[in-house]
Amino acid sequence: MGLRCTAFVAAILALTPLAGQAQERIDLDPAASWEHPHSHVVVPAKWGGLSREEAIAFAEDFLNVGFQFETPDTDELLSLYLFRQTSGAVPVWMAQAQAAITARGNFGIPIIVGSTEAFMPPGQSQASGLKAVFRLGDEAPFRSTGVALFAVDGWLVKVRASSARRTPVELEQWMQAAISELDLPTAIAPVAMPVVDCKAPLSFDDAVQDAPEDIGANLLGGLMNDLLLQEEDKSETLSEKTAAAQWCIDSTLDGVQTIYRADEQTDGYLLALGDSGVAVQVYRDTLSGMLSEPGSTAAPRFNIALHNAKVSTQFAAQDRLPSPQRVAEVINARRVVSRTTTWGDKRDIEITAPAED
Repeated sequence: MGLRCTAFVAAILALTPLAGQAQERIDLDPAASWEHPHSHVVVPAKWGGLSREEAIAFAEDFLNVGFQFETPDTDELLSLYLFRQTSGAVPVWMAQAQAAITARGNFGIPIIVGSTEAFMPPGQSQASGLKAVFRLGDEAPFRSTGVALFAVDGWLVKVRASSARRTPVELEQWMQAAISELDLPTAIAPVAMPVVDCKAPLSFDDAVQDAPEDIGANLLGGLMNDLLLQEEDKSETLSEKTAAAQWCIDSTLDGVQTIYRADEQTDGYLLALGDSGVAVQVYRDTLSGMLSEPGSTAAPRFNIALHNAKVSTQFAAQDRLPSPQRVAEVINARRVVSRTTTWGDKRDIEITAPAED
């Protein structure tokens, strides 16, 4: 699905240190359930007939956590991941989860059984989650594997299942039963539609340059990042959540580095860097015109923002839609114009002043 542009791999990989996440073991009572303090999803001590063996925090303040359940001989595994939704939507991060499965070297060539399907998560009233199962080859340590993903008020819940014994059909039933066991808060989320291929890939102008430096525009960009994410963290009414975008894959750079667009958008895109919510968003700045003189027309500006679990980092704006190569160049040069803390009681916006002539 999409184009492969492996020439950009080295440049894009250099983006990941800015999005890096610490890894720390969470000490839990092995016999007790644990409630995630932000999403209020309850992680059981036993799940799907398996015991909880490991709990890991991939970001501070439990903004990205993972739990593994397994049999004593590890011939069956269930994993549960909770991470903050700072960009994209369920279809994007489901597609990224599936790409991570197919990119695993020890799974051989996974073959999806049927197609990616929507399902209704517990505590929700419509099919806002997506799931898929795969048949694995004889060289793989498991016979089948699967993934499911859904949202709970600004948080993404990802379930992974693998079995050396179960057929794909049996694994799907087991995974669905395990999801039904979860103690989840009531939530409202839009109907989920699997990603499709974009009708035509974006085109880029090689003459792209930095837009004129503008502290006011940088401040508005930082404020907008924070406001949008604060809204995503709030519970919303059904009428506010019914509209769902049809996400499409524009192109694939390498492995799980993929460009997505919502509703065939032509003035921006989302570059997902992995399968746990870290992404670069490229979008037209529609707010900077507010700073223009009355009667004048603002020159176009395209913002570049790297979103991780806690911070949104904005880089030098461009005068036209930048290609992924240009985005990599700007980010790798660390040309930061603002950093916005998007989590916690203290919301800081740090603006970098333009260089003096």
